[in-house]
Amino acid sequence: MTVVERSADHLTKPEFEEQVLFGLLVSQRIRDSVMPLYGIKEYSSLQSTILDDFVYRLDSAAEEAIGISFSEVWESGKLYGYVTEDQGLVLPPGGEAEYIFLIDPVDGSRIAQIGAEMSCVTMVGVKGTSFGTFEDIEFGITQPIKENQIFVGVKGNGVYEIENGQTKKVEPFNSPEHLDRSISAVYQPYGISLEYQGRILDPLLKEIGFTLTYPCDSYYALSLIRGQNEVHLNLIKRILADYPELPISYGYAKPLYPMDIAAAWLMIQELAGKITDANGNPLDTNFLWQFNEDSSWSANNQISWVAATNPKLHEEVLMKLQEGFNRLK
Repeated sequence: MTVVERSADHLTKPEFEEQVLFGLLVSQRIRDSVMPLYGIKEYSSLQSTILDDFVYRLDSAAEEAIGISFSEVWESGKLYGYVTEDQGLVLPPGGEAEYIFLIDPVDGSRIAQIGAEMSCVTMVGVKGTSFGTFEDIEFGITQPIKENQIFVGVKGNGVYEIENGQTKKVEPFNSPEHLDRSISAVYQPYGISLEYQGRILDPLLKEIGFTLTYPCDSYYALSLIRGQNEVHLNLIKRILADYPELPISYGYAKPLYPMDIAAAWLMIQELAGKITDANGNPLDTNFLWQFNEDSSWSANNQISWVAATNPKLHEEVLMKLQEGFNRLK
């Protein structure tokens, strides 16, 4: 019995193909490896081998679970490769992959090590290529680690929620098309001056009900899919690019990487929402992973992000954000 077949005992869904079932199995294994360490602030190392960021013990446990899962699936003859934050691109023996899984095993490691809820396993699958783009995504999975729910998006076939072994299809968004006090937004401020980001956000904040912030973009994006918020923003990349002369960064600003929100990119659009970067450009042709010659993550892989639950709302959000950006000129 293969690793994919073993997953069928508790995760088989008639609408999911075997690569999705394998993704679900890997997600569950990551969760199982992380939960005993959740809420423990213990470093595995002070810096990733390829990304300038902390590595907690739970990150290392998650990466180990991924390595074991893919070694098993290679033994069964499946040519699945993967990309993670701390391992980079890992191809099966022989170097050819049928599918590549881009995985953020613990998005929100800082959240996880203090025991809060906003931390997720998130991944997407693309047909084998060394240069996958957003438009190549075939499925996406996001699992809040402290919850018993998994969300799955399948290209052209909608979004599903799995809870306690039961699967139900998530209905398309039914949200206001214009900014008003019923709208709520989430945004990412990590490592960025709140003074300057506040000036940018102020025109938007005057029009909506409230905002929330915590450092886990996959959980943010999932809040739109769940119907809890209507807008999700990560403006860090554009802020740093547009205003390099201003003291905006605290020196450790971390712009958004596709691995954090690629699954949500698919799901939100499957639910009739709209996503662009902070300049209003689509992300479709952006690479999902990019590395420097020394195998470290490339800054060219970083993106900004504006997501809304419908195109009209998205247009109004962009207008208010541009008004805010103009304030810093």
